Amino acid sequence: MAKRATKSTLHAWNALLGTWATTGTTLPGRGEKAMTISGTDRYERVLGGAFILHTAQVRMGRKKVDVMEVISYDAATGTYPMHAFDNNGNITTMATRVVSKRVLHLIGNGMRAELVVATTGKTMEARWERCDDGWTWVPWMTMKFVREEKR
Repeated sequence: MAKRATKSTLHAWNALLGTWATTGTTLPGRGEKAMTISGTDRYERVLGGAFILHTAQVRMGRKKVDVMEVISYDAATGTYPMHAFDNNGNITTMATRVVSKRVLHLIGNGMRAELVVATTGKTMEARWERCDDGWTWVPWMTMKFVREEKR
């Protein structure tokens, strides 16, 4: 039987809990122009702390993107599976490895990222890459997050 996720197995996500103002830029590639990104990301514990729910409402250029992502823990692999669903009907699966208390590595089908939380806990940055040919990773987007104060 697989070990179930608990608050203690999801401790690596504590630094991300809360609401973040999100900004960023996609980098030109594959005939695409660079786009600005802006919006909000939120990470919260749900279902008694057994899962993390990540929601994002952003604009990528002129396009509105809403995402709901459920994060769990897989004891067999030591990773955090992530299952995301967006307003365009896309379903994405990724896995995260914890590098340190402040650094997470995410990888999915043709994309990967490093997420780094500042020592103050008030900001974080993400550098995304994508692989279109199965071999070569190229820069894709950079994102910055500023923690919103609780009201």
